[in-house]
This record gives sequence, C-alpha cells and structure tokens, in this order.
Amino acid sequence: MRLKDAKELAEDMENQLRGMETRALQESQEYEKLQQESEKQQREVWSLVQYQQARRLSFRNTRLQLETTLSSKEKGLHQIQGLLKNHEDRLKTEEQKSQELYEHVALITTERDELQSVLKSEISKLEDDLDDAKSKQNEVKQTFTKSSKSSQNVCESTRAGIT
Repeated sequence: MRLKDAKELAEDMENQLRGMETRALQESQEYEKLQQESEKQQREVWSLVQYQQARRLSFRNTRLQLETTLSSKEKGLHQIQGLLKNHEDRLKTEEQKSQELYEHVALITTERDELQSVLKSEISKLEDDLDDAKSKQNEVKQTFTKSSKSSQNVCESTRAGIT
C-alpha cells in the first residue's frame, strides 16, 4: 500500500512540476509580449514628441519671419500681430501637449518598470517552487527506493525461512 501511495505521490509531484513549468513559460511569454508592447508604445510616443518638436521649431521660424516682415512694413501691422498671437497660442498648446506626452512617457516607463519587477518576483517565486518540487520529488524517489529495497529484503528473508 505504501509503495502505491509513494508512486501516486511521485506522479502527482511530477504533474505539479509540469504545471509549474508551463505556468513559468506562459508568464515568461506574457512578460515578453508586454515588453514588446511597451517598447512599441514608447517608440510611438517618441515619434510624436519628435513631431511636436519639429512643429515647435516651425512655429518659431514662422514667428521670426513675421517679426522681420513687421519691422519692414507698417501697413497690415494689425493683421500680422493677429497672426503672431495665433501662432503663439498654437505654440503654447503644442508645448502643453508635448509636456503631457513627456509625462505619459514617464508614466509608461514607471508602469513598465513596476510590471517588470512584479514579473521578475513572480518568476523567482515559481522557480523557487519548482526547485522545492524537484527536491520533494527526489525525496519521494529515495523513500520509494528504500521502501522497495526493504520490501525485497523482507521477501527474501521470508523465502529463505520457508525453504
């Protein structure tokens, strides 16, 4: 009866071990997927930031051209000042958007770092559980081997006593 229980326990431990290995692999794959998605989002955000910087430079160049035209021509002064004001408002709006994008990048980076930390911790726990399961499996195998040898010795002693 003990031998059968030991075998069942060994099989259960092996099944648990396989399940832990599968979970570790799945979590590792999910981690990689999250990492790739995070990197993709980061590239998109940086692309938008570069676009905003180009737009800001464009607005600044436009403003310089308008100021030069303003100094050389007195007619249309009010129209040119209106255009400048519009461009400055747009520049402020673009700068606010750019600041929001920088904050968004910082938030994404922080979330990614937290996720990486949690995933590393979970993977470490799973690896520890896996090591514990392997150790227990070895103990069960050793107990099974000792029990088997002991049963064999009893059988041989009984056989020797019968003959």
